[in-house]
Amino acid sequence: FFYGVNAAWEGQSSYSETQYREQYTELLSRARRVGPERDCLSISLLSRASTADGASQVLSSIGIIHGIQGEVAAEVGCAFWSTYDAVGGDAGILEWRRRSRLGADMSHPTRAGYEHLGRMLYLAFLEGFVDYLDRRVAGHVPG
Repeated sequence: FFYGVNAAWEGQSSYSETQYREQYTELLSRARRVGPERDCLSISLLSRASTADGASQVLSSIGIIHGIQGEVAAEVGCAFWSTYDAVGGDAGILEWRRRSRLGADMSHPTRAGYEHLGRMLYLAFLEGFVDYLDRRVAGHVPG
């Protein structure tokens, strides 16, 4: 599951943190009920920023939504990968825009951005698998 940027808000919003948590919990819980034997991965929203007076700033709700996604994933038994952390947080996402990896809407990756995210996720999978093998060889994971 990789979405959430359209739920980001700045200032007052008719869409509350509680509503987002409830809806995200229902979505992931439903997926776990339908396919309990299947793996589940929640990929955090990337970012959303606004530009005022020529300066870009990441919306304050990004951290809130990111936190909710990670918490809910853990609660329902889904793995979680943070794109926000992978790109370097607020400063990283603004660099992504400068390097044309983030679209003009300051929310959605460009093709180059999606390709880069794909490579980053692939490397994260490989690192996780190597870690798993290391733990298995050391006897910390049942065979």
